[in-house]
Amino acid sequence: MQHLPISMKRLPYLALTFLLFLVFNCQASSKLTLIDYTSVVLKKGDDNKTIQEQNYLAKLDVELAESAFEFQYFPIARFKESTTGSTQGLGLEVKKKTQFGSQVTLGTTYDKFKSDSYSSESPKTYLRLEQGLFRQWGFDINSMPLKVAEIVQQKQTLQSAMLTQNLIARASYLYIDAVLA
Repeated sequence: MQHLPISMKRLPYLALTFLLFLVFNCQASSKLTLIDYTSVVLKKGDDNKTIQEQNYLAKLDVELAESAFEFQYFPIARFKESTTGSTQGLGLEVKKKTQFGSQVTLGTTYDKFKSDSYSSESPKTYLRLEQGLFRQWGFDINSMPLKVAEIVQQKQTLQSAMLTQNLIARASYLYIDAVLA
C-alpha cells in the first residue's frame, strides 16, 4: 500500500478546506430542492440542449421539404454584343412546383436590340405549365418527402419526450443519492 506524502504545513489548510466544503455542501442541499435541481438540469443541462437541437433540426427538415412547393423568384438579365448589334434584356420569372407534379412559370421580360441601322424593343409576358408524362405524376408521389419529414418530426417529438422523462429520472436519482449520502 502506497502513502501519499502530505506535509504537516498543509494539513490545517486541507482540514479547513474540507470543513468549508462540508458546510457549504450542507447549506446548498438544504436550499436546493428536487424540483429546483431538475429544473436546472432541464434548463442548463447538455442532454436537454441536445434534445432541443434535435427537435429544431427535425423542424428545419419539415420546412425544407415544404420549401420545394413555395414560390421561387428568378431575375433575368441578358447582355450580348455581336458584330450585328447589341441585345439587352431584363425580366423576372416566378416558378412554383405543385404537389401534383406540375410546375407553373410566370415571367416577364423586356428585350431591346440595337444595331447601326435597326433597333427594336419587345416586352413579353408568358405563362408556362409543365407536367411530366408518366413521371412525377400524382399528389402522393410528389408530397412523399414532406410526409416523411413530418413523420420523422413526430417520431423525434416522441423520442424527445421519452428522453426528457429519462433525464428527469436520472436527475432525481442523482439528487436523492447526494442528499442521502
